[in-house]
Amino acid sequence: MPRPILFIECTHTYHSDVQSGIQRVVRNIMRNAGEVADRHGFDVVPVVFEGGQFRQAELTQVLHDKLANPAAPASTARQTRLARLRSARSLRELAIFIVRPLYRRGREAVAAILPFPAVRRFLFAHPMHFGLSWCLMQPLRLMGKTPIGAEPVFVPADPATLKDGFGASLDSNPDQSGNILLLLDSSWHLHIWTAVKRFLASGGTTQTVIYDLIPITHPLTVVRSLREVYAIWMTQHLGVSRRFMAISRSTAAELDEHLAGIAATEQHPKPWSITPFYLGSELDLVDASREVRASITAMFAGSDHVFIMVGSIEPRKNHRFVLDAFDRVWQQGGTARLVIIGRHGWKTDDVVTRIDSHPQLGKRLFLARDMSDSDLEYAYAHASALVIASEAEGFGLPVVEAFQRGVAVLCSDIPVFREIADGRAVFFGLASAQLLADAITEFYTQRPPSSRLQRHPQPWLTWRESTEQLLDSVLSPTPPPVTVRRAATELSAKATQICR
Repeated sequence: MPRPILFIECTHTYHSDVQSGIQRVVRNIMRNAGEVADRHGFDVVPVVFEGGQFRQAELTQVLHDKLANPAAPASTARQTRLARLRSARSLRELAIFIVRPLYRRGREAVAAILPFPAVRRFLFAHPMHFGLSWCLMQPLRLMGKTPIGAEPVFVPADPATLKDGFGASLDSNPDQSGNILLLLDSSWHLHIWTAVKRFLASGGTTQTVIYDLIPITHPLTVVRSLREVYAIWMTQHLGVSRRFMAISRSTAAELDEHLAGIAATEQHPKPWSITPFYLGSELDLVDASREVRASITAMFAGSDHVFIMVGSIEPRKNHRFVLDAFDRVWQQGGTARLVIIGRHGWKTDDVVTRIDSHPQLGKRLFLARDMSDSDLEYAYAHASALVIASEAEGFGLPVVEAFQRGVAVLCSDIPVFREIADGRAVFFGLASAQLLADAITEFYTQRPPSSRLQRHPQPWLTWRESTEQLLDSVLSPTPPPVTVRRAATELSAKATQICR
């Protein structure tokens, strides 16, 4: 008798070259899921939403470091490129495989030749804002095509037009009894619901991982299109899924409250369960043979304290607040450096402009838009502390990454950070930037710059342990609905035991 299958949806990670956030979670869960699921008697198959169907995907492409320059023999690299080109099914994919690397190298070259703030703002503007990407993609928008580099919207194609490159569709099996479809990736931009219902009609069940409810709880921090599709995505779930996994107790509580509101409005019953789990902390794409760039090492040169921010530049990350605090420190004679690590997101053109024109840029203020995992590992190894001033988070991966590497953490006093960092970090309020400036000054007082590279690692879950937490819930026999409070208490006990 064949074993049941856990199908894990990983469309965005399969196609995208984004290295952090949800994509990091998907890669690491997929990396460990096979062995963990085997203990439960399940096989694991990654699937990608293509042409209105869920189709089996190649795991190596999900785990592949799409920004790396592999040191493979020329013939092997050429064969890999040709295979990927043969599997490309759209102009968008051809652009990803061919045009995007050339585009990025050209953009960096122009930025080096014309190092003016206005030029950099134009070159690196988010695709949804006026800039180089916006201008280049405007013809495709007018033709109704998907803009490259924008928030991905995978429009279902006619299945008859699909070429080889993926395995069988889940629709090819009329009996999915005992099988589970886990929506693990950022699927809110995908038109998945008809395919999900076909899977359910064939006997399968669906479960979903929820990362946060920020588009709903903090709508002004995201673009309008994301607010709209995310609200629809959440509402659709109650028709197809009754089991949810949230990446923290705080997110689980918010989700329970939100689902209750939807259920009351849509007149759904409440037979759902929500189980929190915690994320791991390893950087999975570190390549020891890949040399850290001189431009990165220069940011950490010298003996002064170096504070890092890790995460995309978007409103809820509060980069304005951090810059205000460091401006106060610098005005009072402080010599600490601030290295901002992350891509330019949305609604933060003024922040990037401020950085690009800041008098301390290149002296005590640095911006690294495109760090690899190897670069980021170097940054953690040479930083004095992580500063994270978020207004809202589903979890806060940089916090636990810093813990595992013995880097001090200064973080905003929000519920999820109290949950994962209480007793391990320095907290500051968000009422005034002076509160963070005071925390930085106190850090100086307690820790001289000569102690910068002293490390006292704090244990945290590995990605293997995180995967075990997740799949122990996903693959267990369907439980009666449990309260978030009870599940949270059990999670706290398990996390405490592992982190000792």
